This record gives sequence, structure tokens and C-alpha cells, in this order.
Amino acid sequence: YLRHAWTPFVRDIYFDRRIEYRITDWMARNMPGSRAHATGSVRFWYNAWHDLPQIGGGSEQGVLNNIVIPTQWQIALGDDPEPSIHWLQCLGADAIIVHDRNSEELYHDYQYPKKFEGKLPVLWDDHKGNRIYRVPRRWPGLARVVGRARADALTSPAEPGRERENLRACVALVENGPDSPVEFRRESATAIRLGARIEPGQTLLVQESFDPYWRAYSGGTRLSVRKDALGFMLIDAPPGSHDIRLVFETPLENRAGRLATAASGLMILGLA
Repeated sequence: YLRHAWTPFVRDIYFDRRIEYRITDWMARNMPGSRAHATGSVRFWYNAWHDLPQIGGGSEQGVLNNIVIPTQWQIALGDDPEPSIHWLQCLGADAIIVHDRNSEELYHDYQYPKKFEGKLPVLWDDHKGNRIYRVPRRWPGLARVVGRARADALTSPAEPGRERENLRACVALVENGPDSPVEFRRESATAIRLGARIEPGQTLLVQESFDPYWRAYSGGTRLSVRKDALGFMLIDAPPGSHDIRLVFETPLENRAGRLATAASGLMILGLA
């Protein structure tokens, strides 16, 4: 940078011709709010032009939920479509973006890009090595009413030697549970509205990564929020119809950090 500090970077006026833009723009126009699985250069640019949810992200050194790591290995490198599809269902993905060797996508992470042919319906195909497949899910959204006992008995699909068994149990929990759809509406990055009816022996699964500062409120009452086997959230609500607001409240360490920053700024001004 020091040697080239005054070298201009020429703007690419044809960026909209790149696959990284075309795929993300299609997703924004046709599947807004739908979580997808992306790889390679599309994954890195997935949020450059639009606010799109995806499994994983462009940089995961500080990832909160480690379950996304074995997921990406299986989907990109495995030759069997069944566990890949089960992973996608367990993680609440509505679509998967696949590139073969003919694609202009730079990394070509998929070792077996043809494995989803005939297994998943094609949503988009540019006939240049890029496809978007739909992942079969019972309902849209990232919340499900599930049996509490089955949710508590679930073990991580990343457990060595039991991946297939645990994935099937996870799919049974998420996609074959009670016939009780959940109204899922994201109000902001830190607030989600959930409408659900809970019967005795049931709980509410939210397929967002658990953090101890997520808070759930229903009718002014705070509900228990706990982590499940995939690092998502289980909200234990009493039987009945609920309008739940799930809110991420600013952690204490963040507030302390702001105070420390303000104090150190004042000290610097005083010293100056």
C-alpha cells in the first residue's frame, strides 16, 4: 500500500455482468429473506449489493456457531446428496447455489456439482455452469413448533460416526413435527416476531444461532431461551397461543466497552 498509495483503482462499470452480482440480484428479487448456501467468490460477495441471509459467510474466524463448518465440508466435498440435503433442511436453508467447472465463479469448491441433479428442483439455470436449487422444506421461515422431548434428545450431526443417523433425526424434528406452522417475521437484525400455538409437551425452535443475550417475551413475560444440539435456540413457552418478540439485548461487555472507550477518549483530550 505504501508503494502504491496514489495508484487509482479503476471502477468496474460492468460489475453487473459478473456471476457474483447476477446470482445475488436474482436471490434478492425472487427469494428475499430466504437463507441460502453459497460457496467461493459468490459467498464472499453475497452481501455486497443486497442484504441476504446465508449459511456461513465470507469470514468465519470468529464464528459463533461452529456447526456451519462441517456443513460446508459435506455439501461442497461429499459425493452423496442425501446428507447434504439433510444438512440444508436442518439449518433452515431454502436454496443452494451450485457452480461446476464451466462457471466463471473463481474457486469451484464443489467436487461433485452434479450430485443434486434429479434430487432437487432447479429454480434458476444460466446454462453457463451455475444453478440455484430449491431445498424442500415444510414451511418457510426459521421457526418450528417441535416436540420438547425429541428436541432435548437430539444430538449434533457433527458427532463423528453418527452423522447420517443424527441428520435424519434432525430432519424428522424440523420437517415432520406437529402440524402447527409458525408466523416468522424479522423486524430488524436484533428483533424477530414469532406467532405460534404451543401444546403441552412442545417447544419453539428458532433456527438462529444461540447467544446468552437473546431474550424472548410473550405478553410481558420473559420466556426461557436455551441452546439446542445445532447451536440454535429453543424457547420454552407455556401451552397456548403466543405472540413472542425475540430481541437481542446489548451485552454488558459491550456497554462496558463503550464506557471504557469514552473514558479513554476523555483522558486523551485531557492529556492533550
